Amino acid sequence: MDCLRSTVSLRPFLLFLMSSVVSASPFVESPCKIKGTTVNCTEKNLTEVPSVPNDTAELILNFNWIQEVSQTFFPKLQQLTVLYLADQHTKRVSIRKEAFKNVLHLIYLDLSGNMILVLDPDAFVGLTYLSHLSLGYAGLNSSILETDYFHDLVSLETLNLHGNNIDQLKLNPLFSNLSFFHTLNLTQNKLYDICESDMSSLQGKKSFLLDISGNQLYHMKQDNRTKECPNPFWNIFFDRIGLADNKLSTDALQQILSLIRGTIMHHVILCSNRIGKGYGIQSTDPDIQTFTGFANSLVKILDLSNCFIVSLNTGVFNKLSHLEQLFLEGNRIFIIQEDAFSGLYNLKMLDLSRNLFGEIYDYTFRGLDNIMHINLSVNSIGFIQKNTFDSTHLQTLDLNNNAISTLHFELTNVTCFNVSSNKISSKSIYPMPCAAQIDFSRNVFKDLEIFATIMGCSQVQRIWLNENKLSMCFLKRFKISVNNQLLFLDLSKNNLGLIWNAYVCLDMFQNLGKLETLNLSHNSLTFLPQVIFGGLLSLKELCLSFNKLFDFTYAIFPNTLIRLDISYNQLMVPNPDVFSFIPVINLGENPYVCQCSLEDFVIWVKENNISTEHMYCTFPLHLYKSPLDTVLSECVKDDERFVQGIRLSLFVTTLALLTIFNVSVIILVRGRGFCYAWYKAIQKALSYGSTRQHDRGEHKYDAYLCFNRRDMKWVQSALLQHLDSQFSEQNQFLLCFEERDFIPGADHITNIKDAIWNSKKTICIVTRQFLKDGLCIQAFNIAQSRYFYDSVDVIIMLVVGRLPKYKIMKCKPLRTFVEKRQYIRWPEEDQGISYFVDKLGSLLLNNKKMKKKNAGIRLQHIKTIT
Repeated sequence: MDCLRSTVSLRPFLLFLMSSVVSASPFVESPCKIKGTTVNCTEKNLTEVPSVPNDTAELILNFNWIQEVSQTFFPKLQQLTVLYLADQHTKRVSIRKEAFKNVLHLIYLDLSGNMILVLDPDAFVGLTYLSHLSLGYAGLNSSILETDYFHDLVSLETLNLHGNNIDQLKLNPLFSNLSFFHTLNLTQNKLYDICESDMSSLQGKKSFLLDISGNQLYHMKQDNRTKECPNPFWNIFFDRIGLADNKLSTDALQQILSLIRGTIMHHVILCSNRIGKGYGIQSTDPDIQTFTGFANSLVKILDLSNCFIVSLNTGVFNKLSHLEQLFLEGNRIFIIQEDAFSGLYNLKMLDLSRNLFGEIYDYTFRGLDNIMHINLSVNSIGFIQKNTFDSTHLQTLDLNNNAISTLHFELTNVTCFNVSSNKISSKSIYPMPCAAQIDFSRNVFKDLEIFATIMGCSQVQRIWLNENKLSMCFLKRFKISVNNQLLFLDLSKNNLGLIWNAYVCLDMFQNLGKLETLNLSHNSLTFLPQVIFGGLLSLKELCLSFNKLFDFTYAIFPNTLIRLDISYNQLMVPNPDVFSFIPVINLGENPYVCQCSLEDFVIWVKENNISTEHMYCTFPLHLYKSPLDTVLSECVKDDERFVQGIRLSLFVTTLALLTIFNVSVIILVRGRGFCYAWYKAIQKALSYGSTRQHDRGEHKYDAYLCFNRRDMKWVQSALLQHLDSQFSEQNQFLLCFEERDFIPGADHITNIKDAIWNSKKTICIVTRQFLKDGLCIQAFNIAQSRYFYDSVDVIIMLVVGRLPKYKIMKCKPLRTFVEKRQYIRWPEEDQGISYFVDKLGSLLLNNKKMKKKNAGIRLQHIKTIT
């Protein structure tokens, strides 16, 4: 009972807690995309406003099925300032009285695209903060301007009525109260006439922007008007007025300009009219009378683009003395008469692009004394007279996309010179036009000399030579001044790889110490010479994409690099140490081989947050298009299997090898003499008793033994006994021994000479007694003379006893021998004698020719036998 009583007493508290949680819960989840204070409900099939946060500042409801907006349509959104309610699928949208009652802080409202927009006269009541209202393509007629729909919009600045059915411009007097109103867009309507009374509520406005392009103002001619309909723009000061695409002929334009004579218009847009006699146009080109209506209008910008003009007649712009910018783009102009631009003393910018010019003469731009920018791009210009561009104020000249093959004109103060997409070659430029920015892209340059020629301009800062045919270089040295100002160089889409593969012109960047950006993409580069970037002390951006680079040498890149693009190359297993210092690097679209050798690279990519977009495995095939991270998991599995598989075998193998090694060392150290004797016994048994034969040739003896008489007993026991065939039949060599083979009574020196020249070799047994014996030294000299005569290795110098080398070096003949060749020493231990005697026999059989170099003979070294 106590437990039940306590539960009952807690029930009111639980009910209160649940109600608090419910009341504190957020709004029902919205189907819209919410990002910050912007709610995007585009194309959600909505018929009403969904639940949105209370702090919504921008609400987008375009492309839904909303039919009616009433006072209860919007929830209270005090912070909503931007509302899009355009392009509803219902076509018909009704805006009721005080429809925006709950969103009174709107600044921007878009209701355009609703084909039938029904507005209550009080639809916009309360929107005192609204500054931009768009009602384009809403099926509205002239009543939208005649009645007082906008009486509460005291902050209105811009009204867009584009694409409606307005045929008369009769503004309600309330527009005079809209003190902030400055822009009215009436493009693509049906206006055919405008009178002064129609726009009287705008009189006194300054810096007004009116766009009535795309209407039918060609009906607005002076012949059809009465005295009751004078200048419609009287006392209105236009910052910009749009009269484009009104089908105005030259005569119609002249009459309209006469009607609005004296109206201040700083920027006039007349493009896409019929002010010319182009193909199929029943009109004439403008002449000296056409623009007289602009005489007092202070026009600074005039746009006559796409008006079918064929010829610019003499003095056609004579009344536009304040004009600063003239746009004639996209006409059919191929004739410019003399003094066509007379009177344009203040013109700074002239756009004649996309016309039909073929030739430019020195009188073409006469009168443009202050011109700063001329655009002649996309024409058919093939000839330019020498003094055409002699204006001292000209800064920008654009000649791209023409048919120019030669440049023979001077430019003095031009900062930007563009002749891309022409037919210019290296030999057709004289003198080289100088500018801070020079664009020679998409021409037909083949020799890299053009780069050196351009660098002759001390003020050049940016160069474009991309998309040429640069594939050869005959310069032995690039003589570029260290004081150059070059900051940007584009050499992409050439064939520099063909030049660098021939190891020529590797110094082309040597003195470019200020260069910051270099583009070498699409150049068929297979490698980068180690010295190629040596002079780029300030390089920050380098593009090497779309080449065939597969590896980079260490320290190839300047340490000043901030951005490197080596995408679309042949990097399979790159070494990250080469470019790890560069903050931003693009390594995408390379054929990475995802084996364990790539593991270090993948770890570096992860640790440095390198973008892995377009980085994936290419090989092996079972990992094709897999992320590079696959390498780490694959290598971990391989490592585990490998470790488990070799632990036991590695232990057993190591133990066995150590045991075998220790036993072998003990046997060889303790009984190497016995081992060698055993080896010789086996060798003899396998030879089946046959003796080794050798060819002595024309010589009588295999060797002559040269030694001191006091060493005779040692010679007999050590050498004759083991080598001489007369001592034992088992020996194979016939040695010349003084006591046995010299002719008695003959001169001793003669016997020595005969013995040396009749023997294949001379063995000199050098002992302390030998060094003191003059006959032995004489015999050694005779043997050396034969050595130099025959260029044959005939001397074997055998040192016996503990005779230090410095003792030998004191004897000059022996010193000469030792400096060029090596000698052999008799072993001190008895167990090594058998091996030594066998190797000495091999030296006797060797009959190696000596190589000559310069005047002397370079001796082949014989390894010392110890």
